[in-house]
Amino acid sequence: MYNQTLDIPGTNLMLILDAETHFIGACVKARAPHVGMKLVKKGVSRRAGNLVFDIHIGYFTDIRRRGCLFFYESRTRFCKTICDPTRNAREVLKKKLRQLKNQMGRPFWGLGILLVYG
Repeated sequence: MYNQTLDIPGTNLMLILDAETHFIGACVKARAPHVGMKLVKKGVSRRAGNLVFDIHIGYFTDIRRRGCLFFYESRTRFCKTICDPTRNAREVLKKKLRQLKNQMGRPFWGLGILLVYG
């Protein structure tokens, strides 16, 4: 498990990066290794709405034994899986990441680039 917390200078925001394996619900419904990126407002309680976004990107095997990538944003409950990404994987991922960037914004795009090209 990996976890790093970074204060964003000049803001009341904190970025939390992690890599771990645990059960993911939503459209995944499996124990899956994944990386996460969470942006929270410092000094604001969870109950008061400190979460700006909480993105998870990972890999799992579905019930049909296909390899699947998943993109899950837990604040909005947005969830998307891409299964059997072996055929033209890079092109499929680039296209999906562009679509998700348009829906979710730049932080999601940045994390996706790290996974595809990192």
